[in-house]
Order: sequence, then C-alpha cells, then structure tokens
Amino acid sequence: MSRRLLLAMLMLGTLALGAGFGLRQYLNEAGRAPVIAGIYLPEARPMPTMALKDADGAVFGNAQLQGHWTVLAYGYTHCPDICPTTLASLAKAARRVRELDARAAEDFAYAFLTVDPARDTAARLKDYVPFFHPEFRALRSESGAPESLYKALGIVAILNPPDDPAKPGQYTVDHGVAMYAFDPQGRLRAILRPENAAQGAYDPERLAADLLAVRERG
Repeated sequence: MSRRLLLAMLMLGTLALGAGFGLRQYLNEAGRAPVIAGIYLPEARPMPTMALKDADGAVFGNAQLQGHWTVLAYGYTHCPDICPTTLASLAKAARRVRELDARAAEDFAYAFLTVDPARDTAARLKDYVPFFHPEFRALRSESGAPESLYKALGIVAILNPPDDPAKPGQYTVDHGVAMYAFDPQGRLRAILRPENAAQGAYDPERLAADLLAVRERG
C-alpha cells in the first residue's frame, strides 16, 4: 500500500466516523482531554451489537469489552507490510506499558480484527496473531464484514481484484491503520493513530504513553 493511499484511507475513516455526529465532539479539548496521537472522545461512544468470534471459536461480543480497557487493531494476515508492522509496534507498546506501570497493564486487553475473514480462518489467525504477542486475541466475523461495527469505528477496507484472474485468492486489501481504545464500559473512548500518518508506523513508546494517558483520564 502506497503512503499516499494510506493517508487517503485515514482521511476516509475520519470522515466516516464523524458523519452524523459532528467532528467537534471528537476534538481534544484543552484541560479536559489528554493530548494523544489521535482523538480522545470526551463523550464515550457506545458500540453496536457485536457478534465476533476469536481464533478458538469463543464468542466475542459487547460483554467481552466490559471490565477492562480493550485496544483493538485491525488488518489481515496476508498484508505484506502495514499489518505486521502495526502488530509489532502494538506488542512493543503493550510490553512498555507493563514496564511503566505494571498495575495499569493488568487493566488492558488487546485484540486484532481481520478485515479479510474469507481467507483469515480461525486456524490461520491462531498461528499469526500470537506470534506478535501471546496475549493478543484474534477476532473474525463468520458472516462477512461486520458493517455496523465498521461504520461505528470508521473502518474502511477495500478488497482489490486479483492481478491474475486465474488466482482469485491472491488479492490485497486497502485499509487504514487506526487503533481503538474501549473503556471498561465497552464504549469507544479514543482513536489512536501514528504520529506521522503518511508513514503509517506507530512509535511504541508514544503509543504506550497514549494508552496510559487515556486510561488515566477515563
């Protein structure tokens, strides 16, 4: 994925998230919200009904967001560059959170949602995601793209036609690189983004600091 296209995906995701709500509700407000690489939501946003499953076949719905902070990344396992880089950065950030505040680290759970459930079977996700961190939970929808969740989060994922029609299973997916932080009530509380959106790579140190700042603010 080119940097220009990545930047366009980030912009599309922001517009989709803001539609119908007013972007002014999501701007960081001086004195009220932590300054993060992304957007802190002063008014946490409830999520639509979720009906996902993890790589072990266990249900992952709204109830699984309750009682702790959840950090959600998304992508697909055949991604050649952005997804493994993002997951590696998130893994480093998770370990850094524990180094900085072991007690706070116990409040965080981490998950990765595939935007390519047709190819990303439970077995494939089970092999792929824990490679980056053993506590990361891999999620998928068994009924195609979860459109209501995509809309609520501003996720944009575009499946490109294969270069070779004779190989329909070999295609790429254009998508953004945002991560989402859900509070212990299961509401969207922050949208995290790389400091340099054009490059699309997270700084694990900054990401860890942002996660702790969001948790502290609540």
